[in-house]
Amino acid sequence: MKQAFAAGAGACLVLATTPALALDRGDWLLRWGPTWVLPNDDSGEVRPLGVEGVSVDDAAAFGISLTYMMSPHLGLELLAATPFRHDINSSGDLAGVVPGRIGTTKHLPPTLSLQYHFPTPGNWRPYVGAGINYTYFFDSETRGELRDAGYDRLSLDDSWGWSVQAGLDVDLGERWFLGATAYYMAIDTTATASGGPGDLTVDVDIDPWVLKIGAGRRF
Repeated sequence: MKQAFAAGAGACLVLATTPALALDRGDWLLRWGPTWVLPNDDSGEVRPLGVEGVSVDDAAAFGISLTYMMSPHLGLELLAATPFRHDINSSGDLAGVVPGRIGTTKHLPPTLSLQYHFPTPGNWRPYVGAGINYTYFFDSETRGELRDAGYDRLSLDDSWGWSVQAGLDVDLGERWFLGATAYYMAIDTTATASGGPGDLTVDVDIDPWVLKIGAGRRF
């Protein structure tokens, strides 16, 4: 996944000979392409077991973003995607109590960001941004030995957090461009498994890197 992102960014640099189209106030930039969520997770203690160890697997989906240029250099971006599906696994001390995959969940990560597009003389346009992320978790289910132990329900609290990004667009001409963007998002949640002999809860800092590559169109 990271290799695909690097390849996309490399393709952008190779194409840096096409005549540029400067951005103007009122332009809309539509970007779309494969998107990966790579959790940089850290879990707290599973209560009341008193052991640590929950990890969240990577996931991929189709991402799309729309940016409105408020000036030639300032843009407001909304990021959306099809649902990401993650496996939740036990690790560390918890793996000795409930080994393997213990659940699954899906999430949607709409993110609103203010972008700054750097003025450049060529056809490549680097930009950075910062904003706010809302993560909605749904279709969460227990799996494996956790479900076998009677815990048949799983819920994850929705999350609000900050987000930062850096990206690069390369004009292809005729208002088309290629692009690559890396986001870092602060996503924290509390997961609760219920239905067994007492609810199990754990706080998890997911804090993923989100990588998106693909094509774009200026309107």
